[in-house]
Amino acid sequence: MATKKYQVTITGKDTLQHKFNGQEESKAIKKLSDKEQAEYSAYINEQGHICIPSKWLRGCLLEYYYDNGPSKGKMKAKKHAASRIRFTPALNDTGLDTWEIDKQSIPDPKKASRDWCVRARIPEWTITTTLTTSLDKTMKELHRDLTNAGEDIGVGSARIHGYGRFQIDDMKEIE
Repeated sequence: MATKKYQVTITGKDTLQHKFNGQEESKAIKKLSDKEQAEYSAYINEQGHICIPSKWLRGCLLEYYYDNGPSKGKMKAKKHAASRIRFTPALNDTGLDTWEIDKQSIPDPKKASRDWCVRARIPEWTITTTLTTSLDKTMKELHRDLTNAGEDIGVGSARIHGYGRFQIDDMKEIE
């Protein structure tokens, strides 16, 4: 099976970031201002730009393959694709250095109550990433799969509520 690389340009909307900071650190972060909490929730590179993690794109595509696999082979379809898909770099720079603050009430199952969740919200973003794959799929099929994954699943937090949807603007094979 030949490995192929594609340069993919993606535009997304209404994406909520929620980087895991560890349980103890998260407790300390809750005591900060909303602006500081949102900053801690964001993936920010050395240039101060907000980024879209490649693991989100990979996870989105794998979830799409799982959801659309045969009824008795969903996990097999996901596992088959898992070792054959990689997006690079690890953090995809949006070029944005500002974001909005999203504050929503969420259930806290440990306390049987609700709590505030503060996150960075990116109204619109564009990235260019590299997809390396050995899946036996044409570029047209991969483009369709990524498009459907972006429409149906998305990236980031609160995807079940429609956040983090994206579209494929351009895709081309590279060396």
